[in-house]
Amino acid sequence: MSQQGGLSICAVEAEDLSWRELLACSPWACLFHEPSFLAYHPQGRFHWHHLIAIHEGQPIALIPGGVAAKDGRKLFRSPLGASFGGPVLAPHLGAEDVLALLSALTSYAKAEGWAGIELTPPPAIYRADASDTLGFALQASGFALASRMLCSALPLNSKAPRYQTLYRTRNATKTRAAQRAGIETVIGGRDLMDEFTVVLNATYQRHGVAPTHTLDELNDLIARMPERFSIALARHEGLPVAGLFLMKMNERVENAFYICRTTEDARLNASLALFALVIDRLGDADVAMLDLGPSSMPDGSLNHGVCFFKEGIGAIGYSRDRWAWSAA
Repeated sequence: MSQQGGLSICAVEAEDLSWRELLACSPWACLFHEPSFLAYHPQGRFHWHHLIAIHEGQPIALIPGGVAAKDGRKLFRSPLGASFGGPVLAPHLGAEDVLALLSALTSYAKAEGWAGIELTPPPAIYRADASDTLGFALQASGFALASRMLCSALPLNSKAPRYQTLYRTRNATKTRAAQRAGIETVIGGRDLMDEFTVVLNATYQRHGVAPTHTLDELNDLIARMPERFSIALARHEGLPVAGLFLMKMNERVENAFYICRTTEDARLNASLALFALVIDRLGDADVAMLDLGPSSMPDGSLNHGVCFFKEGIGAIGYSRDRWAWSAA
């Protein structure tokens, strides 16, 4: 345990009731903070060490994460096993409270013998309160910006059919042509997994890399949290040609974690018709953003083809930042 004035940090188990309470009230919370999501990882894959901050007997922050090795050193990382995570802050937490939290966190790291801390908080589009107090406090507490990824998201605040407002160049015309040509688009759950597997495999075989999740893991996630995962699929003449694996991150944001299509879609434009369906369905459900994920490479360079496609359907850019602190 680390203690700074009336604030203390200690380890917490996923079953702790305070975890659920903070997720329920925090404007920072998202799917990647959920213990049910983190539990899909096989036992032993990660060295979990989740943390909670208590002030005057009340939980004010949750930091899911764990210990990882880097260059022979032990680091605390949040997230671990997710794209982003970082602190889940209680509502209306003031700047002084956040600074005290980070001071207690770095003291805890030193006491544990960790060489550093890496935090990747939810990007601004995920936060209901639009607060950037944490960003200021991280820099003021000795954290440095370690990496910045350009990501893309579709704003869903126009009226249906939204694609006519969002799509650029000739994509709206191509979408109408695909619809007239009989492209079938549907949204479902596990019932669409076999067809989605076809377009998932075709996409990653074409790129010569493996997807982030195995098929067993995707099936487990949908079975574990069916209310948070769905599949959107486009068919041509009864065969799957495009698909999206969707994650409900929080009330504001849905995430298209996998954007897949077969080679036939280059002429069919089924993926454009599929996005048209999804953005209308989500917009009607008062979802503010459809996150399309990274548009830059791990080395920080722009992925030109990916960025061109996403901007062509109306995506705007946002940053996903990783912050690092060194005990040295």
